[in-house]
Parts: sequence; structure tokens; C-alpha cells
Amino acid sequence: MKNKINTNSKEVTSSKIDTTLITKRIKNIQGQLGGISRMVEEGKDCIAVVTQLKASRAGVERVLEIFLEANLRNCMSSSLSKKKKEEVGQILAELTK
Repeated sequence: MKNKINTNSKEVTSSKIDTTLITKRIKNIQGQLGGISRMVEEGKDCIAVVTQLKASRAGVERVLEIFLEANLRNCMSSSLSKKKKEEVGQILAELTK
């Protein structure tokens, strides 16, 4: 059975973890952190650096949510009844809002 993983911008249908989506997001975060590192080296404004750090932290948190949700759905896909899967899906949706 395929599971839908809500990623805000699109839905990914997968019976296993969508490593492409997760890898793309991680690479974006890496680029953002590189930019932040340059900002610090260049002595940029503290507020600008903090703003970028907060944005990268939010990106990491979103990757974590996607990764955990995909893993949980993948693990439960074969062991739960359809009704229980729906209940767990609703719980996951609440947790990742």
C-alpha cells in the first residue's frame, strides 16, 4: 500500500522513504548554512545572521518531520489494519502541523 506524505508544497506518494525529497532539502540547508558561515566571517549584522539561523533551523525541523513520518508510515504499513493506519495517520498529521 502506498502512503501519502504531506510536505506542504506537494504530496509525495511512496511505499518507502522518499530519499530524493529529503536529500534535496538537506542540500538546501547545507547551502544556507554555508551562506550563514560567510555572513559570520564577513561580520554581517547580528539580526541578519540570527534570522538566517532560525530559517535553517526550521528547515532542519521540517526534514526531521518528513523523515520521521515516512519512517513511521513505512514501519506500520504491513503490521496494522486499515483503520489503525488511518488513526495513526491522523495523529501524525496533528503532530506535524
